[in-house]
Amino acid sequence: MPSLAHAQWMSFVGDPDDLLQRFLAVAATDPDPHALSRAVIVGLSAAWEAYVEALCIEIASHRAAISSACAPGAVATLIERFHNPKVRPVRELVCRVLERDPWQGLTVGALSEPAVRRQVDSQQDARHQIAHGQRRPVYPEAFLRQRVGFMHDLVDAMDQHVGGLLSHELGVAPW
Repeated sequence: MPSLAHAQWMSFVGDPDDLLQRFLAVAATDPDPHALSRAVIVGLSAAWEAYVEALCIEIASHRAAISSACAPGAVATLIERFHNPKVRPVRELVCRVLERDPWQGLTVGALSEPAVRRQVDSQQDARHQIAHGQRRPVYPEAFLRQRVGFMHDLVDAMDQHVGGLLSHELGVAPW
């Protein structure tokens, strides 16, 4: 069973194939389909950030009885300062709540832990460039398909990985 944070991710992003099909249908008639491709990248990043925040709240609710770092006010303050879901800030936020590195041992499909971290940072760098008008890239369908699939698989893998860490600590499956 996935976490509530995962359910929230799914409500934002939905099925990756469906998301791409909806994008392609709109892009076919849009006067600037490249703007829509950039919106997909920015939207994925926003959904990833929301997932990490919701995951930390959920972790804290499970760990509140055993760690003062998980007090609701402390977690809210940490999340308030969290604004760039690259690897390092995600590690810092999740480590404060989970007291473990969420990236350690995390793989996504055939991608190793270092490759996963590079992909996450690459996704966030693309979002940053778009959001701050540094460049207006054109993303082909194959690139978008890869990014949507990767981010979906990342959330699945992170959810299972963190759930396993919590399960080991708590002695029961958290979700």
